Amino acid sequence: MSCQSSWIDSVALSYNIFGTSYAAIHIDYNWRAHLGFGGGLGSLMIANAMYNGMLDCLDDHNFDPYVQNWDAIWQQLHCHVVYQIDGGATWDLEGHRQSNWVGYLSPLNRCQQ
Repeated sequence: MSCQSSWIDSVALSYNIFGTSYAAIHIDYNWRAHLGFGGGLGSLMIANAMYNGMLDCLDDHNFDPYVQNWDAIWQQLHCHVVYQIDGGATWDLEGHRQSNWVGYLSPLNRCQQ
């Protein structure tokens, strides 16, 4: 689904992630999202703007993805912005994950627990 966000071009959903009933939210980010590299307050502001843009896009298209923990979605997105972890064409936020700041804020695990 197309979005009107300064940071996100589109958002997509997929289900049955790793054999669960939870959704994965796939964010097609644009070049502006790469401005968050390096961490600090700037990346926090970008992550907040992207998270809000993602929620707006989901609301605009009447999607309510089934996720276990929205804090975990936020943490995964924050990790992608801070460390610029590219998993391909999208940043994939997996709805089955638990909230875990220590696990997500490591570039070694590619923003996964």
